Amino acid sequence: MRGIAARYGKDTFLFIKTMGTNRIPALLATKPRFDAITTMLGLGSTISDRVSQWVADLMPLPPRMMAFHERYQHHLLLKMCGKGIEEAQTYLSSFLPSKERVTSLNIRRQKRKPP
Repeated sequence: MRGIAARYGKDTFLFIKTMGTNRIPALLATKPRFDAITTMLGLGSTISDRVSQWVADLMPLPPRMMAFHERYQHHLLLKMCGKGIEEAQTYLSSFLPSKERVTSLNIRRQKRKPP
């Protein structure tokens, strides 16, 4: 996770790690509102990105993520449930050539949390 990914993806990684994937929709809904307010105040439309990246720069990137960078050219994290798990496995297996396929698809079957 060097270069661009470390600079511009670290904030998202840390958000997911600390807040969980369930809060991403709320974050994505709040961000445009915040940017609209900062634009009206004359501060620009990218303040939310800059602040989140600045905060992320203060935090260390876990060694595990650096190990992923060393081991894989790309990695993809999917949160799936039910029939979507098998569908994703089938699609990814047919889409990726065998030499590029991940050696194992890690699947954690989790019980759905009640709404």
